[in-house]
Amino acid sequence: MEQIMERVSPEEIAVRQSNLARTLATTAASIAGASVATWFVIPNFGGRAPIGIFLLVIAIEATTVGLLPGLFATILSLIAAHLFFADSISLVLERYSLLSVLTVCGIVASYLGSRTYQANLAVRQARVELGKLNKQLAEYAELLASADAKLRSANLAQEVDSI
Repeated sequence: MEQIMERVSPEEIAVRQSNLARTLATTAASIAGASVATWFVIPNFGGRAPIGIFLLVIAIEATTVGLLPGLFATILSLIAAHLFFADSISLVLERYSLLSVLTVCGIVASYLGSRTYQANLAVRQARVELGKLNKQLAEYAELLASADAKLRSANLAQEVDSI
């Protein structure tokens, strides 16, 4: 709820938009690389285009960056597979079946990858919070040690006065 109510400055919005544009450009470059790699391995698959390389890129994008880049990678993979490798699939039914498999697998990989990404973010935030709490605990320990030393010296002074 706090995140929804959070006010974001125009500078922060510009930074977020810049990061998103950079992320989507990186995703597009990754899919271009997957297309080139697929082009080179087609002869090893009997003239057929494997979709595994695209699925790997989708999973990596979703896991390392989040859901939106994973879905963007899925869309770009579909476009690339349809434009560049449609001739590598002989039957129309088989072609659309393969693209359907790519779509479903891409969406599932994006979702699961984004969940992993979100969990990793939560772990990082927890580590930061734990570090802050650990620092506070160390400060309290120092205060307690100082107070203990003062009490001991006061008790010693009181014992000396009573003798």
